[in-house]
Amino acid sequence: MKTTYCLVLSALLVTSSASGQTYQRQSEPYAFTVDTLARYEWNEEAPDEYVEARRWLLRLRPKIELGGPSLALGIGAEFNHGSDKNTELPDDAPRLLRDNYDSRAGRLDLAYIRIRPMTWIEIQGGRFPMPGELTEMVWDPDLRPQGAAISVSQSDGSGTWSRTGLTLLWARGSHALDHKHGDLLLASARLGMHPGPYTQRQRTELGLAGTFLQFSRLEDLDQRLYRQNSLQNGKLESRYRVIDVSGALKSSADVPLSLSVDYCWNIEAEEKNRGLWLSFTLGDLGLSLARFNYAYARVDRDAVLAAYATDDFLWGTGWDGHRGEVAARIGPRTSLHLIGQLQRFKDAPDLEERDRWSKRVRLEMRAWY
Repeated sequence: MKTTYCLVLSALLVTSSASGQTYQRQSEPYAFTVDTLARYEWNEEAPDEYVEARRWLLRLRPKIELGGPSLALGIGAEFNHGSDKNTELPDDAPRLLRDNYDSRAGRLDLAYIRIRPMTWIEIQGGRFPMPGELTEMVWDPDLRPQGAAISVSQSDGSGTWSRTGLTLLWARGSHALDHKHGDLLLASARLGMHPGPYTQRQRTELGLAGTFLQFSRLEDLDQRLYRQNSLQNGKLESRYRVIDVSGALKSSADVPLSLSVDYCWNIEAEEKNRGLWLSFTLGDLGLSLARFNYAYARVDRDAVLAAYATDDFLWGTGWDGHRGEVAARIGPRTSLHLIGQLQRFKDAPDLEERDRWSKRVRLEMRAWY
């Protein structure tokens, strides 16, 4: 039995938020918010001895965006300082690295220009948040594509068809720990519709999305990022061309709720190439005092490129598990979150480890200004 304590303090300056966490003066060409996170974490049955028994991390993410709807410039940084040096593993440890960040470093997190020559087209260049509709199973939202993207969309806000969109993206060196290697081509199409009543108080929307991702230049990736994908002679055994389809049903009735499902497969891998992510959310902290979320996922070893998937479940791929979250708004801009996880490394090389379930409990307090 192993117990791990983790304290994380994070400050984020971000420009906009769908949940209403943004303060923006309509008369000034800038947007500003500060998000903070304090985390205390317990782990039991940790999968490897080299995982720190106790660790804390301080994180600062400042960001500012200048401009307006037609032209905007944004820049942001990420600063981490932790009790462990997560990139300096013991000599007898595997080469893989579980985190998508360096716990003792600062880096350029965002630096982009966004242009909207017309209301239905958006062009971005630089380092920017992922514009595609992807879950954590495929892409960790803490990672930023570094390249260029163009998105076209149409929305009428009413009627049966509420919105349609298409995004094309090219990126290189988009991992926080390797800015030089790894190319990504992405094409994503999305469709939104209103299958039920649509009023000011009650809105029901069904969203569908399909995405194709092609990764290349992977042979030059930092060796630590190979993680759980199948290897042959120290290199990735498969190429990664991933098809991802997802759907989400959202209702903003008296009690907001949403259901989502995400399914992916790597068409280049012959086996262990599928992934499934299911999520249910009841409540919305922007509208209600409490929120509950449950997620289940099962990700085969070569379903996605593990280096870019979520680092929340200890393994990038080859795992299945459950995550539950209870959140409560304790102030106008403060919320408390209790998160529990139960997961196992189902595709572990060690047969005995495949049936060992690891437990994680996190207590988080988040605030935004």
